[in-house]
Amino acid sequence: MKPSVSSESELDHAKLRALVLALAINAAFAAAEATVGFASRSLALVSDAAHNTSDVIALGIALLAVKFSAKPPTRKLTYGFQRTEVLGAQVNSLLLVGAAALIGAEAIRRLFEPPPVPGLVVAVTAAIGVVVNASSAVVVVSGRRTDLNMKAAALNLLADVAFSTVTVISGVAISLWRIYRLDAALALLIALVMCLAAGRILWEVTHVLLEGAPRHIDVTEVEDFIRSQPAVTSVHHVHIWNLSSDNPALSGHVVLSGDVSLHEAQNERNRLSSLLAERFGIRHSTLEVECHPCEEQPSPASKAAE
Repeated sequence: MKPSVSSESELDHAKLRALVLALAINAAFAAAEATVGFASRSLALVSDAAHNTSDVIALGIALLAVKFSAKPPTRKLTYGFQRTEVLGAQVNSLLLVGAAALIGAEAIRRLFEPPPVPGLVVAVTAAIGVVVNASSAVVVVSGRRTDLNMKAAALNLLADVAFSTVTVISGVAISLWRIYRLDAALALLIALVMCLAAGRILWEVTHVLLEGAPRHIDVTEVEDFIRSQPAVTSVHHVHIWNLSSDNPALSGHVVLSGDVSLHEAQNERNRLSSLLAERFGIRHSTLEVECHPCEEQPSPASKAAE
């Protein structure tokens, strides 16, 4: 058992190192890009810095999620701190909407009164951003990500690579042809994408908080799989939800065939739990085993009515 625990601990340390390094690199660049953006009056750079800052916050949330997931449950928080990540993502998305609204309003104003912007400065700064974001994405990937949290962090960084590339092109165009409205137009585009990204995050957060079934798990398929086991007659009252973005949980009632002892029922329940973890990645399952469907049992209220 010790080697598996050790490897799991090494994986967590790899995640932490990758996230801390990526966070430090992006925080430093976001601050530098914002400084250059304000100094050069480039709204595109300021908006890109705001988008990078949102990624820094997202990386911070991912870092906290890795650390908090290791904390044991308490009497008050019986599921532990796993939803810290979800609540953090909710705050991040709301901040994203606020920043996008401010940038969008300023971008619309500048479309009518565009100030002169040094295109070469914009292009060079954005080019540095391409290198920084691409390097951070590689660092996160090197953390051997296996959960949605790490994958989302890597995808956000890759999206920033695309934004910075577009900003480079915009800076070159401004430098060559003095089309200053391009700076405001690009900032407006970034603000729009920030709002769309925030909306997607809020939708996912709401789905988790409403105990919705994980997107990658088909509840019907899970029920059919349990029902297909030789010792199982039927299954009902199945509920599947996410404790965090990558930690699904399940509860359900399973009717076993034949006249089984309590010991045999417990062994079958343990076997089913192992199969669910292996097949669907559901490592937290609570199965109530029965000798007949619980609906067949008359309730005390119906007995009294009779």
